[in-house]
Amino acid sequence: MTINMNDTHINTIAQLTDFLKTGKNINFQAQSRGESYEWITEVLCRFKYFKLKRKDKRVVKDYIEMMSGYSRSQATRLIFLQKTKGEMNYPAASGRGIQLVKLA
Repeated sequence: MTINMNDTHINTIAQLTDFLKTGKNINFQAQSRGESYEWITEVLCRFKYFKLKRKDKRVVKDYIEMMSGYSRSQATRLIFLQKTKGEMNYPAASGRGIQLVKLA
């Protein structure tokens, strides 16, 4: 079953704080990694994350962690990627990183 989530009505840090207090058992499962990254980017832009004070950033980050299921360190890495690169794209895995060398 697919349920679409619409959280665009949450526009202030106060509303977000209230939601975090009441929505402890709510979880968001994205269809793909790209969809999850898109949602996180939208949340960061909606709340102007990079212009917030530290206390308010913590609230937004808690919301992202709760809804996405990402750990604190994963959320931190994704936010850092958004800030530095302007996007959240991890390079595709390149195997085990082992190069085969032909010996003569």
